[in-house]
Amino acid sequence: MSKKPRLWPSVEPGTVPLVDNHTHLPVVSREIPRDSHRVALPLTEQLARAATAGVRAVITSVCDLDDVRRADRLLARWQDSRTSAMPPLSAHEDLREDRGVVARSGLEDEAAAYQALAQVDNTPDLQVGTTWSGSYDGALPRVYFAAGIHPNEAAIHGGYRDRSPDGLTPTVKDFHAATIDDAVGEVAALVAKYPTDVVAIGETGLDYYRTGQGGREAQIAGFRAQIQLAKELDLPLQIHDRQAHADVVSTLLADGAPERTIFHCFSGDRELAEICNTHRWYASIAGPISYPRNVELRDAVTHIDQALLLLETDAPYLTPTPWRGRPNASYLIGHTLQALAELRLVSAQKLADQIYATTCEMYALIA
Repeated sequence: MSKKPRLWPSVEPGTVPLVDNHTHLPVVSREIPRDSHRVALPLTEQLARAATAGVRAVITSVCDLDDVRRADRLLARWQDSRTSAMPPLSAHEDLREDRGVVARSGLEDEAAAYQALAQVDNTPDLQVGTTWSGSYDGALPRVYFAAGIHPNEAAIHGGYRDRSPDGLTPTVKDFHAATIDDAVGEVAALVAKYPTDVVAIGETGLDYYRTGQGGREAQIAGFRAQIQLAKELDLPLQIHDRQAHADVVSTLLADGAPERTIFHCFSGDRELAEICNTHRWYASIAGPISYPRNVELRDAVTHIDQALLLLETDAPYLTPTPWRGRPNASYLIGHTLQALAELRLVSAQKLADQIYATTCEMYALIA
């Protein structure tokens, strides 16, 4: 029996404004995940679908030194063409999966369209405010950046080369020769150069799943440097916390957390939820909240103050139900909203309105 195709999910038109406050947009086409037909959905179409789903803005995280440098080049290209405001939410035509793919390729046959799209290898030109050549006819969502050095990257900068607890060996690249202080210095320089585009520091934090004991000191050093940077620049701090809750919390308390501290892709238990409530730290909720077996996570999220909730996709990872196993993108964030609303027994409309207002205030987005 052949396996069921796992294609890019269809888009559902949205009626409420949303912000994907943590995603990883592919800045070169080779980074776009492929579905079971080997289709790499063009980034402009991903963003057009996001607009159709009600997404007004996305915050894409660049979290290694190479991506920080590429973000610099990309933002330099955008400066003369991007709009200074997020586009208004309006009614857009439905972009069904087949129509969207065919329209983007310019071909009439769906099979031929998939085949053509699988060959995409150009660097996408993501100029905000441009129109899309398919059925969508309007401005793309505003793209903002969060910039930082991921904890696993910090460990490599610090000389960590051991096999990790998950069985992987770190991939060392030329840019890892930079010290963690120099790497964080380049993050600071990017913010200084594009202060209206880079709206957060991160993701930073601690990861004890992919980095073993030998890399923890370097991770903590990188985390502390970026806590300090966020406070100096008065920017939100996006935290990556994987199997390291206690040390993340103790480091934040010891150094003094930034006023706006966000646990990206919140993965904690009820205890961490209560800690967030106490210290007014924010919890960004991603696709795993929709997975029924995540009982502890789902319970924890019901105890977080609603005023502290944000939404994200963490795309291309963690695709929400009912599309788990397929590629993820910002246009699927509405499924996480729906799962969160059902879990907390509130209307999706009311929850979306509150989270949208919280997000715009959190990141000082231009609405």
